[in-house]
Amino acid sequence: MSTELNLYEIPKWLHKSSKFNELLTNNIMNVKIEPLYIRETAEINNLEDFYNIIEIILYWQLDYTPNSVLRFGQIISNEEFNMTKEKYNNNKLVHMFELISLLRH
Repeated sequence: MSTELNLYEIPKWLHKSSKFNELLTNNIMNVKIEPLYIRETAEINNLEDFYNIIEIILYWQLDYTPNSVLRFGQIISNEEFNMTKEKYNNNKLVHMFELISLLRH
């Protein structure tokens, strides 16, 4: 079930994204969004949150990697990190995983 939001009800951390810019450019003021792709913050407390934020990054095509993703990517085990890279083997995320890899060393 989708949630209908006014453009300015979309959380601020999602504003720096291709999807938000497209809505803004096309003057689309109300949009239906699946709950999976909307969160008030990019806060990450566990691996499930990490995966959820990655899904949101992909959906919105964020122009940046939230600090919470970088921090959580540093503290998860090597196995979890490699599993995540495999799960999200996506050209759009290559830079994010390279950055996290550098921070892990």
